[in-house]
Amino acid sequence: FSRERQVMDNSPEKLKKELEEELQLSSEDLRSHAWYHGRIPRQVAEGLVQRDGDFLIRDSLSSPGNFVLTCQWKNTSQHFKINRTVLRLNEAYCRVQYQFELESFDSIPGLVRYYVGNRTPISKQSGAIIFQPINRTVPLRCLEEKYGVTPVQQKEPSIPDGKTETAKRLNLGISSMQSPEQSIFRGNLLRYSNFAVLMEGNE
Repeated sequence: FSRERQVMDNSPEKLKKELEEELQLSSEDLRSHAWYHGRIPRQVAEGLVQRDGDFLIRDSLSSPGNFVLTCQWKNTSQHFKINRTVLRLNEAYCRVQYQFELESFDSIPGLVRYYVGNRTPISKQSGAIIFQPINRTVPLRCLEEKYGVTPVQQKEPSIPDGKTETAKRLNLGISSMQSPEQSIFRGNLLRYSNFAVLMEGNE
């Protein structure tokens, strides 16, 4: 019975509806943006960004509660930690800010809008510019179920020679090459995000 239930829960119609519900959440909610992929492994993210300017946001697995921007620039996958700062304005009120270098923002969607809209490099040193969001095609729950990633603090101790952990990571990268997430529609990647309006205004 439980297996039948799982198949029903993962039927294409159910997944599509679940994804649409996520994308209709408040625009300041990360889950409402298709470029947010949740807790996917670093190697899987690298497999998704194929061309210069491609990008996605994922959870940091080594630093739970933080986020990482993965992008492609100069034919190389690059990862930038989004720095999170809590500003205590007074005893009753705190404000969280997100930033790469100088500019800081009240939310990650605000940060992404700024860097995509202005074509501003993520960092002076890298010169990386993002403009093409890589959108997930399934709800976040499916990505978590597929990769079953646990934060680094909870990982199993690796064998002393250290080969096991590396092999596991490589396998994840290889299996991702044939994953359903690879069937991303490159024609109109902006259809799930707010960038369509933003980009038209900048053309």
